Amino acid sequence: MNILILEDDAIIAMDIETSLESLDSHSLYKANSMKEAILVAQKTKIDIVISDIKIKGEANGIEASSYLQRLHKSQVIFLTSYSDEKTLLDASSVDYSGYIIKPVKEEELLANIKLLTHKIKNINSKEIITDDYYFDRRHAVLYHKNEAVTFSPKEQQLFLLLYNSKNLLVPHSIIDEIIWSNDVSDTTRRQLFFRLKAKLPDLKFEAIKYGGYILHC
Repeated sequence: MNILILEDDAIIAMDIETSLESLDSHSLYKANSMKEAILVAQKTKIDIVISDIKIKGEANGIEASSYLQRLHKSQVIFLTSYSDEKTLLDASSVDYSGYIIKPVKEEELLANIKLLTHKIKNINSKEIITDDYYFDRRHAVLYHKNEAVTFSPKEQQLFLLLYNSKNLLVPHSIIDEIIWSNDVSDTTRRQLFFRLKAKLPDLKFEAIKYGGYILHC
């Protein structure tokens, strides 16, 4: 189980890491901004995000967690010093599983993590897409006729973004931020999309001009 601590206060991040070190079968990662969090998520499937709402950079913890959910369907626990109505309303834009007011109590955090660990383990791992395709949610692997589909890292990221938002438009801006973490040419993005589409000819992809991409399933 991979846990990302998204916190820009180094002391608090270290305290959280220390609290979680007693957990078995969990790998811990740290980031202090959305950009760092995305860089971690590009290389590692993140199961649980523990995110401060107020972090450094242009994007806050709510936006960062939303991006990670698009990529990995991560479970989210928010940490914050704020419990006002506006903060709660903003946080509700993310499907979060926990909301802990600072200062963080170790027993409360551990209880939340253990609960989410059980929840993740009990999720039905096999998700049927078509007669020939299914997705192994636990390991983030797509199968075609019981054979694992081989993707490049960026192909895998684009597939996950589209699959986790299936039947909904995924804007170019989100794709660019998560896969490249910076500006990328339209040609580079299109080439990646068409490689993915060619690799999965039986799935229905749609390109919306100047908008983004959709996986219909």
